[in-house]
Amino acid sequence: MHQSWSSVAYGSSNEMYRTNDVGVAHDKPNASWKDIMFLLFSIGMVFGPHIGYVFQIHEMSSTRNVEGYSPLVSLILLASNGIRILYYIGHHFALALLFQAMFAILVHTVLLIMVLHMTKNISSGSEEHYSGGGTLSMQETTAATVPAVEVNGEEIGTWEEIHVKTNPIRYILTKLDAGACLLEKRFFSLSPPSFIRRYVLWTLLTTIVVLLYYATIGTVWGAAPEVVGYIALGIEALLVLPQILRNHRRQSTEGLTIMLVLTWFLGDIIKVIYFLVDHQPFPFILCGIFQLSLDLVVIGQLIYFRMRRRSSAIRVMPATREDHTADLDPVEATPNVEKI
Repeated sequence: MHQSWSSVAYGSSNEMYRTNDVGVAHDKPNASWKDIMFLLFSIGMVFGPHIGYVFQIHEMSSTRNVEGYSPLVSLILLASNGIRILYYIGHHFALALLFQAMFAILVHTVLLIMVLHMTKNISSGSEEHYSGGGTLSMQETTAATVPAVEVNGEEIGTWEEIHVKTNPIRYILTKLDAGACLLEKRFFSLSPPSFIRRYVLWTLLTTIVVLLYYATIGTVWGAAPEVVGYIALGIEALLVLPQILRNHRRQSTEGLTIMLVLTWFLGDIIKVIYFLVDHQPFPFILCGIFQLSLDLVVIGQLIYFRMRRRSSAIRVMPATREDHTADLDPVEATPNVEKI
């Protein structure tokens, strides 16, 4: 069985560090430049994926604005990385990926607590602002704290009554988007202490279930841990899905930077290459390939919606010029002619 370089470097292999084996560890020559480069790459795998979220935390703390960030992204990463740590108990993979999961839990817990804290402050500020003329209702408070969801009522009726029969995929996407909006509203209704309690309870229950699964099914089925790996990585693979649903709902990618999409795409490419080179378990490779496919969907949305917006602008510009010319005074519409 292939032994990954990272397991040797971090000391997870007992044979390489057994003191009564002569000439195994102590006589090993100095690490080559390839080993050093791979070590640096592993360190990058631990911290690199979270650099953007650290900048997001700094941006929210400096601007006091949380409307541009969807908490579903952090919730997905909290769930997937927590299960990934439990997957390590049943199947030891590279320690770099384990440390990556631990750091992800720290970063996204801080980020979500900050989002809830700032949202509650915005809500209390809104109530103080309207205290002179009355109090805000629950719906008004929710509308003030939860980022607005742009939904066209007429279009929803069309989806529900007509396109459900002719285009079931569009109907499914609409239902998924409605579920995502509902999850966001439920999250924003929590307080930071309530969120911590629920997350700790979820972690304890998940740990108990997985350990019981290992103790029962794992004793008679050697591939039982792979199921946990598929669950963890399957949840993580849905990371870009909320953005795809939002783009489809708005029929636009305005506000979505190309740099962010390219970061997702290039990061997933590097991740798949890392999994292949280091011979990581197959669930990691499959998850990376699926994430790449979702990245391609977002890139396709960027190209399609921007081209459609440009073509619409080209069609509107001539008509606007004609209308403007018709509204002008006849004297103003004709070129200036020198009077004789």
